[in-house]
Amino acid sequence: NVQFLRERMQKVVAEQEHLYVKVFKQYQDWLSSRQALEAQVQTLTLANTHLKRQVAELQPRDAPGVVSAQKQTIDLLSRIAKIEASESELARQLDVRNEEYRHLKTAFSEMESYFLENERFLKTEISDLQIWRQRSENILQAMGERWKDTKPLKEYEVVSEQLMA
Repeated sequence: NVQFLRERMQKVVAEQEHLYVKVFKQYQDWLSSRQALEAQVQTLTLANTHLKRQVAELQPRDAPGVVSAQKQTIDLLSRIAKIEASESELARQLDVRNEEYRHLKTAFSEMESYFLENERFLKTEISDLQIWRQRSENILQAMGERWKDTKPLKEYEVVSEQLMA
């Protein structure tokens, strides 16, 4: 029974260690993807701001190259729209990553509490069994010492006959 509980305890500890490694690996992956997404969002935001400035510079001009300026304005506006779409997609991806992280963190804390409860239970069972084993050894040792001091039954009968005679 002690061996079974020790094996169960070792299995729980090994599983817990595996989950810790898995969670921290996923956390590192999440951090790297989050940083990459934030960098992309920042790059797109800067590009968007730059394009908006260019559009603002091109709009007030009513010079002879108005047609080419309008064409450039339209091109810049389409690029802005594409960048804004990419930015919103990246923002959604970042929100999904954050939600995955919160879900993972909740699952990990639940598993951790479950494993801690199992660990406490197994430790108490092991300590109870060790105490029971020690008591049994003490009793067996005391019984062995008493057994050494006892006389065999035949010897008792001979002695009692001698005393009666």
